[in-house]
Amino acid sequence: MKRGRLAVAMSVVAISAALLVATQAQAQVAPFAILTPNHGPVGTVFQVSINDNGTVFQCNSRGDTAQFIWDQPNMSFPRFTNITVPTGSFIGSHTKLQVRCTRVTGLTYNLQGIFNVEQPATTTTTTRPTTTTTTTRPATTTTTTRPGQTTTSTTSTSTTSSTVADSSTTTSLPPTTVTIPGGKGVRLDRPAAPPGGDANANGEGCDSGAPVNLSIDGDSVGHTVADAKGKFLASLVLPDLPVGRYTLTAKCGPTLTTDIDIVLASALGPPSGTLALLMFFLLIGFALVRRQIARDLDRKYDNKV
Repeated sequence: MKRGRLAVAMSVVAISAALLVATQAQAQVAPFAILTPNHGPVGTVFQVSINDNGTVFQCNSRGDTAQFIWDQPNMSFPRFTNITVPTGSFIGSHTKLQVRCTRVTGLTYNLQGIFNVEQPATTTTTTRPTTTTTTTRPATTTTTTRPGQTTTSTTSTSTTSSTVADSSTTTSLPPTTVTIPGGKGVRLDRPAAPPGGDANANGEGCDSGAPVNLSIDGDSVGHTVADAKGKFLASLVLPDLPVGRYTLTAKCGPTLTTDIDIVLASALGPPSGTLALLMFFLLIGFALVRRQIARDLDRKYDNKV
């Protein structure tokens, strides 16, 4: 009977501990690569970092081995800093960039990065030709003759010029706003993130090859370029905003929107109710074990007396 009670108590403790460990493991976020900046034309210099459950590093400690591989054209860089977008890279999203890091501790990362190569900035100016108007009045000569005297008066030629200066005219059409129910226009890889956290966005419905500017409440959080089918993929760096629900806007010809919740980092972990229940079972288990041990000691003492 004693052994049965003790076994039940130990089972309760073991099951509660296993549930606690499993719940904490589920709260872990998979490591991902961050490219800063993550967009720009050929020749842009960027840095690479790794976010491992909130810890951001560049794999540049003594003993670390870093390797970054650009997809097309295939180029390898033995570092995560001062990487230049190679000449000959195609315009659009490069989604198969390899980010590899082996820490001095033996921990290995093999991740993928995303960079959007954009068209170089161009300026288009429409100029109206200069128009010059010249009005010339012919010279007039009047001669008056008196006896013994001749008087001559001449009206000189006058020229009037008017010039129309060069002018540039830009006509902008108002943007079209497209809000698609259920976030089908632009989607996020997570429904919530902490202030200043990271997220990835992808969407469709943009103009072909159009620049995509993503923002939250007017603060820019990411840039990319849509492909020929109007689809895009971008990494976002969220601003340090108060907790609440916000609208993510993607302007790419049309304007696409979706919602994102900014929450505290603790809110992304396991629910407090689950932790309270686990702690309850742990306390019950320890109490049963302690009670059984105390009874056994009392009986041993009585037998000796």
